[in-house]
Amino acid sequence: MAIRGSLKEASFPDVLQLLALGQKTGCLSIVDGTKFGSVFFQNGKISFGAIVNRRDRLGDSLVKRGHITKEQLDDALRQQVKAPGRRVGELLVESGFVAREIVDKELRVLVEEAVFSLFTWTQGIWTFEPDVHPDGRQLTTAINPESLLMEGARRVDEWALVERRFPTFDLVFEMDAARAGQSEPLSGELAEVAHLLDGRRTIRAVIERSGLGEFTVGKALYELAMQGLLVQVANAEAARNEESDYGASTAEKALKMGLALAKAGMIDDSAREFRRVVEASPNDPIARHQLGLLALKQGSWDDAVGWLEPLAQLDDATATMLHHLALAYEGLGRDLDSARMLERAARLNPQTSPQVELSRALHAFRLGDYARADQMLAAARTRFEGDAPPAVWFHYASLVAAARDDADQAQALLEEGIRTHPSVGVLHANYAALMLTRGALTAAAAAVERGMLHAANLAPFQKTVGDLAYRVARFDDAMEAYQRAVRLEPALGPDIYLKLGELRYQRGETGESERCWHRVLELDPGNRQAQVSIDAIRRAS
Repeated sequence: MAIRGSLKEASFPDVLQLLALGQKTGCLSIVDGTKFGSVFFQNGKISFGAIVNRRDRLGDSLVKRGHITKEQLDDALRQQVKAPGRRVGELLVESGFVAREIVDKELRVLVEEAVFSLFTWTQGIWTFEPDVHPDGRQLTTAINPESLLMEGARRVDEWALVERRFPTFDLVFEMDAARAGQSEPLSGELAEVAHLLDGRRTIRAVIERSGLGEFTVGKALYELAMQGLLVQVANAEAARNEESDYGASTAEKALKMGLALAKAGMIDDSAREFRRVVEASPNDPIARHQLGLLALKQGSWDDAVGWLEPLAQLDDATATMLHHLALAYEGLGRDLDSARMLERAARLNPQTSPQVELSRALHAFRLGDYARADQMLAAARTRFEGDAPPAVWFHYASLVAAARDDADQAQALLEEGIRTHPSVGVLHANYAALMLTRGALTAAAAAVERGMLHAANLAPFQKTVGDLAYRVARFDDAMEAYQRAVRLEPALGPDIYLKLGELRYQRGETGESERCWHRVLELDPGNRQAQVSIDAIRRAS
């Protein structure tokens, strides 16, 4: 479950320390107005960090520092187009353009700079989503957050001086040509910032154009001001029409902001920005796709179809767009349309994404074509990046194996899944149920005990707890577990209400038992056992 807070209540350094001490894995996102940053953690260490709209990409940085040429970077980017799952840094190393040690060092510097920038953010909303990892195309590092705290504190102090000198980024400056000609030549970041001070760009525009980030630009401006090299020209009122010079159009900015807010889990706010884009450009594929995706996450199937269906008519419709439309059709029960979109997505890209293959496998599973489902799951596994598939793959692969009466394979898959994803409750729930089905009561009891930490809020898991207690004649415990299960999921299935009816009847609660059996008939109108039990009660009365 994601957690959220305000930087006014818990500062960025405080949140950083908390996640480090808790050895957390996931993504910390921060939104402050139009600014968005993210820091990824792996077992309490910082693995990646970035600020949206800052051009501090690894390849660009390697070019800037002279480690590679622009032509070498372009060559690596062309290779990446042909192999979209590959990382630019890895391609540069493999091509012999740069040493691995230099790439690793430059990556660490970029991540540290992104994190240091966040130290200066004193307001906004932060969100931490556990078990979220960087884009598969990003290289990662491992930085102890504690090592950044002292430097971060120093930068906060320096930033206070910058803010006092430049209270708003809507100010416009130019270089004092006469004084600049008399001073020593500027170099590095001072020279980069000075070059952009043309008397038309605001400070905000300079930050956008330079890609250096607020802290670096602010510090450079402060140094230039201390040397007497700055001349204030105007404020934002005089520079209102320069938007095309330093940034994107209003629609493009709304799109960037919407993507940032969506990544931070701020659904309503991101939807508002995407709708602004669609108002300006009704056929914008990215905004429509994102609105469809947000509707999918909220279970608004009709809305999702409304946003996504027009995209399927585009010549350049992507496999991902078609896949998401298939999921929306599935939510509406339009299985044939869903299957048609999945097949289109697979044909569009023969090396289709594992998510598409997984969805195709689930469609086959629902149709009872277990052999085809098994084949597609095997294909999906070969396409997942990393050492092992995600938890959802293990979940469905084990269900397919069980449906094919291969209990040994189902057990092996669940055991591997639990080793790989030990905190995913549904895998523990499935394993406990499988052990009980196989009659391995001791193993089932051990699985239930392990699963309590991660699966206690899952109705199927509570049903398994009840079934286990029922099997060993602990009927009071069974009753409590079954009641917890139906509170969590009232339509869990007829079997649980049959047993609840039996337990009520054993207690002499005939009225309650009859209501349980009527519930069975609501879920399964042809259930003979429930009808016989109801008839027996009526004859006895």
